[in-house]
Amino acid sequence: MQLDCYYKNDKIHYIYKIKNDTSIYSFSKNLTNDSTIKSYIDFKLTLNKTIIIERIKYKVSKYQSVNKRNYFYNDAYGLLLVSGNDKQGYFLTISYNSISESIIQSIVNDTTGFFICNVSLPPQNSNSVIFLKNI
Repeated sequence: MQLDCYYKNDKIHYIYKIKNDTSIYSFSKNLTNDSTIKSYIDFKLTLNKTIIIERIKYKVSKYQSVNKRNYFYNDAYGLLLVSGNDKQGYFLTISYNSISESIIQSIVNDTTGFFICNVSLPPQNSNSVIFLKNI
């Protein structure tokens, strides 16, 4: 999988592509206002959480759509995790390196209600980029 991102006006645009250059997903985020991620539907900011990995703080923002799908976003890594609600037991993770993998693990293992699905991550090899899990 390939991630292309570019800046246009006051937004950052993310485009996820597979090897044959076919776009499989895209979204944009306003650079000056964190309240919404724009995709095929809008995702509204519901909560921010600070996750500490190797003594460095990472702000993770949780966005939610009207159908209760959750996006977990970090400014340094972009989209990290997409999850359904309790009835939609699926998720997608996108990891870029060991730090992003640790942030994803922290989100999934959170016990404060930040991540609401009761699922576990599939095993990950060192070069993996994306996982999709249906339960």
